[in-house]
Amino acid sequence: MIHSRIFIFNYLMNLYKLCIKSKKFFKEIIIKIKNHTPKPLSYIGIRLLTLCQLLGGTSIFIQNVVVGWFTYDLTGSRILTSMSWGIDSLSNVISGPIGGLAADKWERKKILAYTQFLKTAIIVIFSFLIIYNQVNAIWILFFVLLIGFWSTVSAPSEHAVVPTVLPVNSNILVSSFATIMAAQHLCGTIMPPIAGKMISWFGPGETLVSTSLLLFLGGLTYLKINPINSHKENKQIEKINYKELLIFLKKSPLIQAMVISRTWIYLFVTPAVHGLLPVFAAEELNTNSFGLGLLFAALGTGGVIGNLGLSLWNKRFQRNILFISYWSIACIAMFIFANSKSLLVSLPTAFLVNFGIISTLTIIRSSLASEVPDILRGRVSSLNSIAMIVVPIGSFIAGSIAEKYNAPTATMLCCLFFLSSLVITFLIYPQIRNVK
Repeated sequence: MIHSRIFIFNYLMNLYKLCIKSKKFFKEIIIKIKNHTPKPLSYIGIRLLTLCQLLGGTSIFIQNVVVGWFTYDLTGSRILTSMSWGIDSLSNVISGPIGGLAADKWERKKILAYTQFLKTAIIVIFSFLIIYNQVNAIWILFFVLLIGFWSTVSAPSEHAVVPTVLPVNSNILVSSFATIMAAQHLCGTIMPPIAGKMISWFGPGETLVSTSLLLFLGGLTYLKINPINSHKENKQIEKINYKELLIFLKKSPLIQAMVISRTWIYLFVTPAVHGLLPVFAAEELNTNSFGLGLLFAALGTGGVIGNLGLSLWNKRFQRNILFISYWSIACIAMFIFANSKSLLVSLPTAFLVNFGIISTLTIIRSSLASEVPDILRGRVSSLNSIAMIVVPIGSFIAGSIAEKYNAPTATMLCCLFFLSSLVITFLIYPQIRNVK
């Protein structure tokens, strides 16, 4: 009996010691995880914005695959397929200024949430029209235009809200933007092949309607975001217009150069690569909707890796060096992609195109947010949306060349136009050559 009690006592003591050691072990693991967690994610506002990008990004990339595949399958037209990617920017000349003014006048999280709810309703209606075969090319373009309108209205708030959830004068703004954008492009890595399979299993309408739930959850998440105490949004009642913005831009050649550089991306790269991707998949690579999904996934992976890398080394290199490096990578990859005849070449070059382009766009976004006062941040962010008005023009140019010749010729010529425009911008604006 005594031996049994001693045995039980020793067993309990050993169990207690094991629990103490386990507690210390798991505590060390938690500390290591915290130490290796990106610093921006230590702020709840950044975590919520990252979650919103995961939900919204999943919806966007499924929508891109569905619309691109469905347009080419329905019409067989290269120019309409390219336009289905870029026509959403046609409304930006109206919705961009509206979004910029709204972001500087009203509560940004509510703008973001309500636009998500509106897009949810639009997608549900259009999905059922596809399911019941009530869609033609005009309806596709109208749908893309409508989604683009509300996305553009919310875009300035999406950019301008980021600094408000960080401490004043925070030095992690670039990393924060990179982390948030990496979340969106992570969806671009995972979802396009899944979307391609969903189209073949369920159909385009059923695949598209699944994105409405994601947008609705994203809207609810946006409502949970609150500016931290030291950086509360202070919306004034007085009249807000674009006069102050024009005065500010006149005195800021660096901002001008960044906006112009971003415009070249929307004019020459997005239409010729992203817009013509369904044509490349069908005509040059002889692949199906799953292969198209893989190509979109390669673009998404490039965005993820580019943003994650940028969050690590943005403080080690000056911005002018990063600009030149990323643009060089994008131009070389775009030229090789245009001449590729196999997925083995197309996938890595598509990855590198987006690696360079998305990293550049992230640097520009964070630079605009850090160098612009909060009272103007929404309107300056709206310049991004206004600049995207050139996407339909680029889509028409790329689509017309592809229609007359072929998609590779269109992409190669747009690559040359893009490189020439960047060189001219660098020559005219020494500020972007010398930016630290």
